[in-house]
Amino acid sequence: MSFKKPWRVAGLLAIGVLVGSVIGPPIVQAATSLVTIQGAGSTHKAKVSSTGRLYVDSEAAVNKAGQLLTGQGAPSTYKAIFIGATPDCTTPGFTVPAGKAFIVTDVTYFITSSSPPSEGDLLLVIGTGGTCASFVSAAITLGGETVTEPYPTGIPLSTGTQLSIVPLGVGAGSAVIYGYLVPAGAISVHETKELQRFPKGGLLGRSSG
Repeated sequence: MSFKKPWRVAGLLAIGVLVGSVIGPPIVQAATSLVTIQGAGSTHKAKVSSTGRLYVDSEAAVNKAGQLLTGQGAPSTYKAIFIGATPDCTTPGFTVPAGKAFIVTDVTYFITSSSPPSEGDLLLVIGTGGTCASFVSAAITLGGETVTEPYPTGIPLSTGTQLSIVPLGVGAGSAVIYGYLVPAGAISVHETKELQRFPKGGLLGRSSG
């Protein structure tokens, strides 16, 4: 009876060695093998960080430091354009640069009135060749007030578009147009052409240029 216990222990060890020899190599091989993820029909392979995390490229815009741009455009593309009111569009206050489009995000009007306390009206007008063609924004309020009109989705203006601030009636004042530049191809020219057009006869019956 005294020999049974050692033989039992030896038997268990033998069984353990046998089982380990069968399932051990696959486990070790799985733990040390290299798995490659590669795109179909290309040589592009997935990458991992030094901590073993898979890199995922969302194709979102980043700055030179690799930080995600959460704004609508890079800070260097943002503009605040001051334009004083003029009677027509012959002397535009801003022209969208060649190769660029301009996205208007906000307009702040500083309205005065030539006949207080009458209402003052100002329009943000676009055109080409010094001619008023469309209005894209407007503000109507008593003279001496400031009005800000936000455009969260943006108003797209194509290359060469001229901007002017034109008063109506006894309106007078100025405005600051906020927005950012994008490549000209980022918008369709039709998006600008579909903005509100002036009727024949010009700006509410006045000459448009």
